[in-house]
Amino acid sequence: MPDAYVIIKKLGEAEGPAFGNSVYWIQFDEEFSQKKFKSSSPFDINYNFRLEDAVVCPEWIVLINIFKSLAEEYDFELVFVKNNHEFVHENMKKPEYVDLMRRLGALGDGNQDLSGFFFPVSLCLFFEFVAYSGLNQLSL
Repeated sequence: MPDAYVIIKKLGEAEGPAFGNSVYWIQFDEEFSQKKFKSSSPFDINYNFRLEDAVVCPEWIVLINIFKSLAEEYDFELVFVKNNHEFVHENMKKPEYVDLMRRLGALGDGNQDLSGFFFPVSLCLFFEFVAYSGLNQLSL
């Protein structure tokens, strides 16, 4: 799920209503060129997401506190929420996650020493997402 706080922060730092790098690009409509959002319309903030050579699609900002409130309204709770960048760095110490990253091709040829692992440009978009572990139903 896109990390609304990171996306809004990067939008605020950008010169116009768009930002990205050689791998991904996020473009907001002109209505958001002033970089102001109505708190009365939290589900009406959309943008176009482009992943180079893969996809161009509309996405919407969903603030995690609103997502959590909606889940609780239906007797669900988030197991955990963490920025994907933090999640990957913490889990790169676990062999099963390293193996998964290798199979996904995220670690190059797999021969690199991971002790000083850092995110190249191609992985910077991971910072834009929130990792969460499903929803547990509170009562049946």
